[in-house]
Amino acid sequence: MAGEAVLPGIVMQEALQTLSEGRVKDGIVAELEKLPLLVASRSDHRQATELYTTCRTRGVKVGTVDALIAGLCLRRDLGLLSADRDFEHMARFTELKLWRPDPVDQPE
Repeated sequence: MAGEAVLPGIVMQEALQTLSEGRVKDGIVAELEKLPLLVASRSDHRQATELYTTCRTRGVKVGTVDALIAGLCLRRDLGLLSADRDFEHMARFTELKLWRPDPVDQPE
């Protein structure tokens, strides 16, 4: 997986749940299906539980799905591209490699 993007199954599900039916959704599905799918194992779910618990004991509440996504990355030494602040919290307590997208310029 070195040097290539992968798509956790749960991320694909979250992305598709937000889209309305139609050509735009069909186009996005076509692009997402080009990426290798990363499927969570039992070990990934255990890792996510440990990560969630670590954050909670330090006073930070993170989402269950976000803990799973971070756990997938940590177990495989993958970087994560996300603007979600939950991942910033998890990166403080772990070796999670987090990249934030550049802000998009908003029209005035």
